[in-house]
Amino acid sequence: MKDDDNTKFNPLVWGILFFTFWLSLRTIGQLQTLQEVLSWFCLGLSVVLWLSIFIQPLRTVFDKPKPRAVFLPVVFVVSIMSFALSLVGSLSDIGGFTRELSLVLGLLWIVAYFLVIVRSATTVRITRIASILASLTFVGSGIYRLINSQILAGALLVALGIASLVIIAKRPGMWHQFPPV
Repeated sequence: MKDDDNTKFNPLVWGILFFTFWLSLRTIGQLQTLQEVLSWFCLGLSVVLWLSIFIQPLRTVFDKPKPRAVFLPVVFVVSIMSFALSLVGSLSDIGGFTRELSLVLGLLWIVAYFLVIVRSATTVRITRIASILASLTFVGSGIYRLINSQILAGALLVALGIASLVIIAKRPGMWHQFPPV
């Protein structure tokens, strides 16, 4: 990774986000074990990130290549898991148009996360192959659903798979301006 301003880790933004995930997960009535563990893990990350804002040596650790190579993927995976669990947990508490809108927009954000992961993975050969296989799985599953008369689901999966393959092949420049973290 380059050490310019675009790739520096921002503890303020991610700390607030993890605190929000913790708060969202805590508002779910009865937490399952995974949700409980994930909520406290998010709070712990939030506290560490808050401390790193005020403690220069800790902040410096996050900008070194090796710790960043470990910490950034953890942040990325935990954030998508927390988001998905918060989304699913909140759906039972809302209804009508708000529920449908939350579900659609939430799924679009998860797709965006997936596409950023696919784009980020194109730099390493093994992860690029895994990304291509994942994209082809979406296309194959979509074709299977199309054959079995699930037109909307099949079309969405095929479109997502093809979009992922295009991102892997073309590597659009817009992702160079917006790093995943």
